[in-house]
Amino acid sequence: PFKNGSIFHLLHWQYTGSNQKSEAEMQRLIDIITEPDFDANELKGVRIASEWKHVEAVTTADANGIFKPADGWKKASVKIPLPKEREEFPSEADAPMLNVPDVYHRSLLEIIKSVCMDDDASFYHWHPFMLYWRRPRPDSSDDGS
Repeated sequence: PFKNGSIFHLLHWQYTGSNQKSEAEMQRLIDIITEPDFDANELKGVRIASEWKHVEAVTTADANGIFKPADGWKKASVKIPLPKEREEFPSEADAPMLNVPDVYHRSLLEIIKSVCMDDDASFYHWHPFMLYWRRPRPDSSDDGS
C-alpha cells in the first residue's frame, strides 16, 4: 500500500518499538534512512495520516482483499478472559470477557498447502540437516588425527 520504500521504512519505524524513542530507536531511524532504497525526496509532501489510511484500507480489506475465503481465511470473534485486580474467579469462564471482533484466522493445513504451492517453493529447504557425532577413539590424538 506504500508509494515507495522510504514511506514504508518510516511508517514501520513509527509503528514499531516504544512510544518514547530512545537512543537505540534513533539509531534504528538512522539505519532506515541510510537503506539503499530510501530516498528523502520521496517524502516531500507526504502526510502520514494519509499514508496510514492506505495501510488501513489494505489491512481491513474484505473478501476481495488480502484475507480471501478462497485462500482458507475465516473471520471470527475472539473472547479473551480479563484479569481483575484483587479479585479471584472460580474459573476462567467466570472472569470478565473482552470480545475482539473481526479476527482473521486460517487453519494450519491451509497455510501448509499455500506454502507448498508458492512459486518460490522450489527454493525452500525441504530436507532436514543431519549431523552425526562420533565418540573419538581412545587411541586418537586431541588434534583429530
